[in-house]
Amino acid sequence: MISKPRPAAFTLGEKDIEMSRFTECLALILAEEGGYSNHPKDPGGATMRGVIQRVYDTYRQSKGLATQNVRQISEDELQAIYRERYWNLVHGDRLPPGIDLVVFDGAVNSGPAQSVKWLQRSVNDLRSSSSQIGVDGLIGPETLNAIMSCPDHRALVNHICNRRLAMLKRLSTWPTFKGGWSARVSHMRANGLAMAEANSIQLKGRSAIDGATGAMMTVQPVEGANAKANAADIKKAPPVAPADAALGAGAVTAALSQAQDQLAPFASIDAINRVSAALAALGVAVMLGALVYRLWAKRRAAANEDALETA
Repeated sequence: MISKPRPAAFTLGEKDIEMSRFTECLALILAEEGGYSNHPKDPGGATMRGVIQRVYDTYRQSKGLATQNVRQISEDELQAIYRERYWNLVHGDRLPPGIDLVVFDGAVNSGPAQSVKWLQRSVNDLRSSSSQIGVDGLIGPETLNAIMSCPDHRALVNHICNRRLAMLKRLSTWPTFKGGWSARVSHMRANGLAMAEANSIQLKGRSAIDGATGAMMTVQPVEGANAKANAADIKKAPPVAPADAALGAGAVTAALSQAQDQLAPFASIDAINRVSAALAALGVAVMLGALVYRLWAKRRAAANEDALETA
């Protein structure tokens, strides 16, 4: 008996695999996004399944359609927006399994450019100082080559998630949404690691025990997980100008000398000496306080710069 050839439908080409990766990653993201929300402290405003009203309006206008409430978004529109505005912009189809998920989700939550910066900085974390790549928020040949040459994609997933969480903690909206954001990053980390591990096993010529992409964590939406996390909402660092003024050349000494001169006509030498000693002690305390404040302010500014990936 002659066996029949396998139908073409069973053969996965590159396009089929890319569609499968997008569909699988999107399903995990939509599980985090839930349905409709409009939290007063969410900078995204009215949101339906992760798509904010402003993005939906822009999409409809680009198609020559009238704008409408984001609650009315269709499944086709939803799929198109996620693919065009996020997946394609981070070149999700060219990223390895696991990395594609965490970068895609970061793009949805904080914007494609910010998510790519987390990726690029994370790649640099795992490379020598002489082989660092540029951090520009855009994925090109240099970034893709660096990712593919990275020997441990699980480590890369962890670094990306760590950097993302570090920025989230610097946002002014962190106290409100920390529970949801923490859970979301945790879920993406777990699923990203599972995908990366399964892909590593397959590349070594063995079958993944839990299927083609590893065991996926199923989640229920956590309140606040779908709030947009914009870098623009990073808490402002305190100014260092007051400390610099206090520590300026002779500022405290000049003030003490002036005070002593003004007291001279009204008090005895002993009294002036006692007051001068007190003022001197106060001056030292002011200078030490200004120094401590300046160090604290500079550390806060440095933390903000690192969170913004501009350090």
